[in-house]
Amino acid sequence: MAKVKKSQIIATKMKKRQAAQRKFASKGVFIIVLIFFACAFFSVYQHFVISKLDQQVMSLQEEYDNLKAINESKVGAITGQWGYDELEALATSYGMIYPGESQRVTESVTQQKIDESGLENSRWYNRLLH
Repeated sequence: MAKVKKSQIIATKMKKRQAAQRKFASKGVFIIVLIFFACAFFSVYQHFVISKLDQQVMSLQEEYDNLKAINESKVGAITGQWGYDELEALATSYGMIYPGESQRVTESVTQQKIDESGLENSRWYNRLLH
């Protein structure tokens, strides 16, 4: 009788262990599914935020284009209304001056010999690495 009880105890322990393993397996699947849905929700939320910002950028770009067109039309109206000589006279009356000799900068461009050998190029490359 003692052997039967011992085997029954072992059998009940095994059943409890198997039930615990099934519970853990079902919890693991639930956690994996929960993580998957959290990632999917985060992805959808990021897409929503990006599309909302894209709409704002498009709206601002449209507003910029409208203001740029208005500005160009006003510049055209101003320059079409007056000639260049009249604009220059008006600007000089407001204080515009032409640059003097000390303000002019000239740059002389001369023919330079360019060394295109591979040794020259490898030297500066080696200096970067060492």
